[in-house]
Amino acid sequence: MVSADILYNQAMEQKDFDALEQRVQELSMLLELNKIIISTLELDKLLHLIMTLASKVVHSEASSLMLLDDALQELYFDVALGEKREQIKQIRVKIGEGIAGHVAQTGLPLIIDDVSKDPRFAAKFDESTQFKTKSILCVPLKVKNRIIGVMEAINQKETGYFNMDNQYVFEIFASQAAVAIDNAQLFKKLRDAYMGAIKALTEAINAKDHYTAGHVDRVGEYALSIAQSMNLDEDSIEVIKQAALLHDVGKIGIPEAVLNKPGKLTDEEYALMKSHSTMSAQIVNPIGLSPRILAAIKHHHERIDGRGYPDGLQGEAISLEARILCVADTYDAMVTDRPYRKGLSKDIAIAELKKFSGSQFDTAVVEAFLKVLNE
Repeated sequence: MVSADILYNQAMEQKDFDALEQRVQELSMLLELNKIIISTLELDKLLHLIMTLASKVVHSEASSLMLLDDALQELYFDVALGEKREQIKQIRVKIGEGIAGHVAQTGLPLIIDDVSKDPRFAAKFDESTQFKTKSILCVPLKVKNRIIGVMEAINQKETGYFNMDNQYVFEIFASQAAVAIDNAQLFKKLRDAYMGAIKALTEAINAKDHYTAGHVDRVGEYALSIAQSMNLDEDSIEVIKQAALLHDVGKIGIPEAVLNKPGKLTDEEYALMKSHSTMSAQIVNPIGLSPRILAAIKHHHERIDGRGYPDGLQGEAISLEARILCVADTYDAMVTDRPYRKGLSKDIAIAELKKFSGSQFDTAVVEAFLKVLNE
């Protein structure tokens, strides 16, 4: 017969093993989180990943991250996980209202084992979502000792209540989320400032070349239509939007006499004109745009057969976004009046796209664009 002492010791050993396994899982997820934070400044994706990992670590049924609207002194849901996430994201909470509002007001974490016995619990959440809240872990989001929001975990799935270990690890995730938000906001300020400078450059280009302003807008519309027709994902569509907006910024470095020359360009002038795509990429590079956007800007004059510029890339070595911009850019150039010629008719421009499909242009992109034009 196994003695009670042996059974007790075995139980303690199993408990220690379970605790160690939990710590290993927590450390693993924190390492994963650090890799994510280092690799991206896309705040929405970053916060969603932080909340997903945090919820997994504390085994919560649902979780949310709320940010502070300083002007209104209200918390609003920036990220919500769980079945009722869409309904929850419509709700706002006054500072001091409910458990989340209390934590935002005091800056102190809270664990509530049974919300039905806590007068601070705001029942309007459950009333509007038909979700049953039982236990809550709520911690503040702080940036340099300033409260910017709160993080909540709802309903611990294993024991039914949260403990101090859960609070400790949840606070670590909250601190990482706060760092990510602070970095992203700082990056946004820098990018906005640089984009302001880019817009000033664009205005200067428009003054030199009146064709460019309308051209940028039209190329953006054409390229977006092609991307949608090809069922590209949201990331690719965003790349195309940004690249289309910035693809001709380098023309600021082209003399006005060359941009608006009514006759044929000399070899030297043509070489200068061709440099604009490389200059565009160089000008916007300090903004911190993704390599995909920079590639689309730089390579929108490359050809499938390798006879394009600036790098003579061929086939799929040219990014899909650049191939799309190439078709959109060339079509608009053909149908628009230029200093040296009248614009071509739509039918003639379409015939040119078909003629050079597979040599200058990507065949699939041309087919998608022709479908758009026919519609």
